[in-house]
Amino acid sequence: MDRIAGRLGLSADQFRQQHTRRVGARLSLLEKWNGDCEFLLRREDGSSGCSIYADRPLQCRTWPFWKSNVRSRRSWEHAARDCPGMNDGEHHALPVIQSALRENALASLPL
Repeated sequence: MDRIAGRLGLSADQFRQQHTRRVGARLSLLEKWNGDCEFLLRREDGSSGCSIYADRPLQCRTWPFWKSNVRSRRSWEHAARDCPGMNDGEHHALPVIQSALRENALASLPL
């Protein structure tokens, strides 16, 4: 959060107040009315991108390799319906996917 706050020219406290909400014991970035992260940009040409990409949180860096997405082909396809970047572009080797899953587990992310 400190890196994102710095990118936006905010203090950490200002960032937390303006751009996060509490979900259980954790903080989560705010979302738009449609569930998109507030930092996701949708362009007129239909493409999308992250306005804080270099400083995005762990859960964003490891998407779509969350346990909930890789547990079955059906789970993967369900997530891909709402994510235009899935199933398009670079393929990742199994060790990369396993590393993302380990990172999420070590951070106790409920993904």
